[in-house]
Amino acid sequence: MNHTVQYKGYTASIEYSDEDACYVGHVMGMDRHRIAFHGNTIEETHSAFIEMIDFYLDTCAEEGTEPERPSAIVVLLPTSLYLEASEKAEHKGLTVPKLIAEALTVI
Repeated sequence: MNHTVQYKGYTASIEYSDEDACYVGHVMGMDRHRIAFHGNTIEETHSAFIEMIDFYLDTCAEEGTEPERPSAIVVLLPTSLYLEASEKAEHKGLTVPKLIAEALTVI
């Protein structure tokens, strides 16, 4: 099951993780920052998403930095594919969106 939620212009994907025995989510479309969260129910996980976005925006305001806004294109990937892409991106010193953009230039 894949569930998406939105808040203040940010979109997150939530999935159940058998390995972690809870719902896990991450904000999609971010190049510089990774925002992840979890909960025992969809409702709890959705609340955790809202808390993380508010925390992120408050932290940016306190630091006087511009918060990153999600990219215009959101691609939903199965968790296994995202994790594989994340490992490859880290190995190449890239973010997942930059790895995908690099791969698309080959097409």
